[in-house]
Amino acid sequence: MLNVRDGALRKWRRANPALTSYAGVNDDWLCGHPLGVLTGVWHQGQVDLTAPATRNAQLEGFLRRLRAEALPWFDGSTEPEQAAERLPSVTIGLYVVDLAEWLVCRGSQDAAARLIRRWLAEDGARRPDFESGRSLGERGEQPDVSAGQWVRAGWSSAVLGLT
Repeated sequence: MLNVRDGALRKWRRANPALTSYAGVNDDWLCGHPLGVLTGVWHQGQVDLTAPATRNAQLEGFLRRLRAEALPWFDGSTEPEQAAERLPSVTIGLYVVDLAEWLVCRGSQDAAARLIRRWLAEDGARRPDFESGRSLGERGEQPDVSAGQWVRAGWSSAVLGLT
């Protein structure tokens, strides 16, 4: 499992509860993936060390996959201004709200707006729920706790001034 956590995001979320849709004890958590999600092959995110004769080869292969897949993924979160363009679509698709909040907390409002635009452009079916969420935010209302990510993305876009 590959996770990104950020202490500044925790501070921002705690200081700005009206601007975040995140309600959780791990409020420094930004996003995470099993390695197999990033490689596109689920079993590549696992290493089997059962057989002593193949342990070294298994570990070396796993390390190559980490270098090839995980490190570039983490690079997408090292420079907030470039995150909207550099992060993989799978990460943005799963964590658009968290990523937008992180970019805003890091002072990258423009990057957060670009991220939202990229996310919307990748799937036009998101637009109706996104607009419902944006309307809630513009009226000063909160989305229901059971609201899906598409609604929450619209709400966040409105309250963070991204759209």
